[in-house]
Amino acid sequence: MKMVNKLFLLLLFLVLTLNTYAGGGKEQIEYEGIPKNPVGVLSVPRGIHLTWAEDDVYHTQAISWYTRTGTGSIVYYDSEPHKNLEDYAYKVTGLGKKVRAGDIVFNNTYHDTLIKDLEPNTTYYFICGSSDGWSDVRKFKTMDPDADLKVAFSGDTRRTGAYGEGYEMEGVVFPDARIFNIMAVAKQDPDFFLFGGDFVMSGHEEGSWENWFMDITDHLVRTDGTMIPLVPTPGNHDLGHYLIPGKKVDRTDETDYEIYTGLFALPENELSYTLNFNKFRVISLYTMSGMFEPDVGSGDRVEKEVNKQTSYLEKQLKTNDKPWMATMTHYSTLSGYGIKPGDGGWSMIEKWFPLYEKYKVPFALTAHSHHYMRSWPIKHFSYDENFVDFGETKADLWPNGAPKYEFAKDSRDGTVHIMSGNAGTATEWFEKDSGIRIYPWMAAAYSRPSYTIFELTDETAHVRTYTAGSLAVYDHARVDGFLLDEFTLPLTSTSFPEAEYNAAY
Repeated sequence: MKMVNKLFLLLLFLVLTLNTYAGGGKEQIEYEGIPKNPVGVLSVPRGIHLTWAEDDVYHTQAISWYTRTGTGSIVYYDSEPHKNLEDYAYKVTGLGKKVRAGDIVFNNTYHDTLIKDLEPNTTYYFICGSSDGWSDVRKFKTMDPDADLKVAFSGDTRRTGAYGEGYEMEGVVFPDARIFNIMAVAKQDPDFFLFGGDFVMSGHEEGSWENWFMDITDHLVRTDGTMIPLVPTPGNHDLGHYLIPGKKVDRTDETDYEIYTGLFALPENELSYTLNFNKFRVISLYTMSGMFEPDVGSGDRVEKEVNKQTSYLEKQLKTNDKPWMATMTHYSTLSGYGIKPGDGGWSMIEKWFPLYEKYKVPFALTAHSHHYMRSWPIKHFSYDENFVDFGETKADLWPNGAPKYEFAKDSRDGTVHIMSGNAGTATEWFEKDSGIRIYPWMAAAYSRPSYTIFELTDETAHVRTYTAGSLAVYDHARVDGFLLDEFTLPLTSTSFPEAEYNAAY
């Protein structure tokens, strides 16, 4: 087949695939007595997304969006769709606000609404907006308190390059990689989507957030058309000045948190919060450096945030009554980026790892590293005071001695660490003697765009990781991807082989 024919078939596949998934949970219903929204109306809701703003996942739902103009924040909803707004049984009014960080003020208006007193395991149809402009009819389904859980996890959908165009080391280029990844996640029909942060390259660039909402939320829809709620944690890029010349890119102050909390409706202080599901408690913790201290290293600044949340974390772990729980942070700890100084992971190791062990945390979920890694269940992780990752060269690993740790022969005595930070950003290859290492405690490691699915019952956690988003020739533009890694907890073993570099996939 000639090359031009191959390219034509590939483009045709992409067009058909994108059309298949472009529904965004919308049902085209003609309104009666309501002016139709002409294309380009500035007050039409965009970036519609679902979260939980309270720790009641079975009876509440937060709905958020943004508009170019207008301040009305109204949701009409019912258990069946209607052609007239007045036929909807319920109406809730929310809040429209400007998002700001210090002297930076975003142009759009961002809207949050919270619906309460919903029936569990029920599909609801809704229209959001105001008299200035309405959305199409969309739908969501409340959680079933009697069902097993299916949870998706991934992170890092930003483009790469601090001051230039983004790139990918292989496969499809930005932003298609993240669109394909989300499309693949949605086809798994998860109950919700844990997102590990780094939504965008620079949190201070409003256009990046607009593009993210356009690329992600309209595709984060199950095969039955219901929208999938987000459970996110912030990344360093989501708060930083990465696209503002002359700024210290990883230096932020606490006003930068207002960007993130203004865009998403989440519980508690919205940076650290807990959500309880029938079989699962997830604890989202922020590991960013929210203090502008130019002469202090990132590790020390992150430690201040870790210290702030340690008592909160212990309370959440101590009171857990679910069969499964996980912490979720952006910064990685054992990911191959380096332990100390690394990116601040050392403070989590010192302050939080003992709590993981004390309260038998089965999963620690992180992103930030642009690859997939999964550890064996480990415990008793520590290192000496003079520990450093590398000597004069990257090949000189642990010149002052290796860290100390034990493999847990029974997973119920250890924690599995999962790093998943390649849901659309550039994948980073593992190379021996480089800054991205596969440490001996790693059971699996892949340099591929991917996402992870957890299937949780009262007794077991079945975990599968799939690749997605690659357009390499041998993948034939596979949106669905293929299985990279699979395991089930509880796990008992006496053999803990180390993951291979650039293993076959």
